[in-house]
Amino acid sequence: MKYSSASVKVAALLLLGAIVIASGKSVEKVRRPFPGIERLATRREGVVPPKGYVSQSPRTVEARFTSRVNHFDPQNRDTFEFNYLHNDQYYREGGPLFIVIGGHYPINPYFMENSHFRDVAALQGAWLATNEHRYFGSSNPVPNYSTENLRFMRTEQVLFDLIEWIDHLRREVMGDPNARVILHGAGYAGTLASWARQRFPNIIDGAWASSSPVRATANFEEFAV
Repeated sequence: MKYSSASVKVAALLLLGAIVIASGKSVEKVRRPFPGIERLATRREGVVPPKGYVSQSPRTVEARFTSRVNHFDPQNRDTFEFNYLHNDQYYREGGPLFIVIGGHYPINPYFMENSHFRDVAALQGAWLATNEHRYFGSSNPVPNYSTENLRFMRTEQVLFDLIEWIDHLRREVMGDPNARVILHGAGYAGTLASWARQRFPNIIDGAWASSSPVRATANFEEFAV
C-alpha cells in the first residue's frame, strides 16, 4: 500500500505530539536532550579560553619578547614585541619547558593554569609558558591592518616567532639552553604545535595537538591565515 507524502507528514506530526504529551515535556526540550550542549558549542570549550579570565597564580609573570616583523627578508630590520606569560610554580631543576601556544585570541593564562597539560607539567616538574599570536591582543607587528600589512600574517612567520622565543626562554628565563620542549595547543594553536614539531624536531621534543585541523588546504582558509 502506498501513502501520499501529505499523509506521512500528518502521521509524523501526530506521533511527535503523542510523544510530547506522554512524556510531559515541551517540544523545546525534546529537541535539546543534552543539557548544556549549546553552552559548550557557543564557548567552543577547549579551543578558546574564557574571556575575562584573570590569573589565579601569583607565580605567573607577564613579559614581552622582541621578534622580527619579517623573518625572511634580511633587509627588513623592523621588529615588534609580543606578550607572553611564564610560571615556574612546578619547575624542578632539569625539568622541561611546557608551552601552551597562543591561538586566534588575546593572551590568556587559563590553559596554562587550568588544564590536563598543566597537570602533566606539575608531574614532570616543567616550566610553563604561553605566548600571544602576532596580530592579536596588543602583539601587533604593523601600525594598522591594511591589506598590504596583512602579508606578515603567515604561519611561517608565526613559527619563527615561536622558535626564537623558545630559545630566549631556555637561555634567559630558565637558564637551561638544553631544556626539553613540549608544545600544546587546541584548534588552530594545536595545528601550529604539530607543524613546529615536524619542522623543528631538533628543538621541539613533543607536541600535543587537541582538536586540530591538519589536513592541507589551499591558504588554510578555515582560519584565514
